[in-house]
Amino acid sequence: DINAFAMEDEAVKNMSERDIEAAKRVYGMVTNIDDNIGKLMDLLKNENLEQNTIVVFLTDNGPQQVRYKLGLRKRKSSVYSGGVRVPCLIRYPKKFQEKHDINTRLAHIDLLPTILDICGINQPDHMIDGLSFINEYDNAINAFSERTLFFEWGRGFPVKYRNFAAILGEYKLVGNTEANSDISDFELYHLTSDPFEKTNRVEEEVETATGLKRRMDSWYEEIINEKNNRRVLPAYIGSEFENPAVLNRNDAKGSPPPWGRGSVLGYWDVKILETGNYDVKIQFIDTISEEGHLHLKLYPQYLVQNNSAKSDALSFKNIALQQGDYKLEAYYQTRKRQFIFPLYVSIQKLD
Repeated sequence: DINAFAMEDEAVKNMSERDIEAAKRVYGMVTNIDDNIGKLMDLLKNENLEQNTIVVFLTDNGPQQVRYKLGLRKRKSSVYSGGVRVPCLIRYPKKFQEKHDINTRLAHIDLLPTILDICGINQPDHMIDGLSFINEYDNAINAFSERTLFFEWGRGFPVKYRNFAAILGEYKLVGNTEANSDISDFELYHLTSDPFEKTNRVEEEVETATGLKRRMDSWYEEIINEKNNRRVLPAYIGSEFENPAVLNRNDAKGSPPPWGRGSVLGYWDVKILETGNYDVKIQFIDTISEEGHLHLKLYPQYLVQNNSAKSDALSFKNIALQQGDYKLEAYYQTRKRQFIFPLYVSIQKLD
């Protein structure tokens, strides 16, 4: 009942003027998305592709700011419903003429196998995490009553039970605790009767909570023992498919992670695919207003460039880089020894 959600959305009651201003910008972005989806649908119709094109609309996890969210608890960076529950719309007129509301609890991992089923393509031979929720032959919705969905939010590898959640059926176990914690330190919610996650039932239903915790433990062990989590996965530099390559602050490594603060330095693991000459552009959020030095490290190569200009972007031009694997570091150091980490680094192969 959407009216019940609206009445209980405490976030709206407590919005400050700053929150309201931020929400206005978000709703402006929503209008922009709406306009552009309209343009996309018009294009498909004009090109006679509308009936045989699968269109999927899916949002990122949770809102960043305080605003209306159906009364759901918390927001982005949380594993409560306000941080993980999002809308998903799928449109494919050729096979689905009527509207269907899918009440089964699904996740982004289910899109690949579902789209393969809709298109009549065999599922991959290797194991994948998701499940198809469309039966290709009768369009029936599969019941996922025995499937557990797991959630974790962090930067880097998961810290056991810190910002963890597991959902099986109508029950959800939340971990915001330590690795050696007792089951009583967890939270258990019955999502049908308590969609706002207000009533912790862990003491009344210890057996249910313990069962979910065992599943959470098995999932955690699987994740940390996954072979692909035991090797460095670098960004490719000089590829014909992405030139220039852009290294974003959000993808930078380091402790603490540098993605939210310009004064914290980080690095990127990169693979230079071919020996050659490259331009490296270093983009900052704000204009550099103090004299200093621009630093670029791909050991054993270490370049330093004096700077007295006021600009939000500085570059190393036509530098020779050798094929190989590197840890790339880029930052600006003022004469007062203030460090500034870039928003992103763009690397373009010239020859």
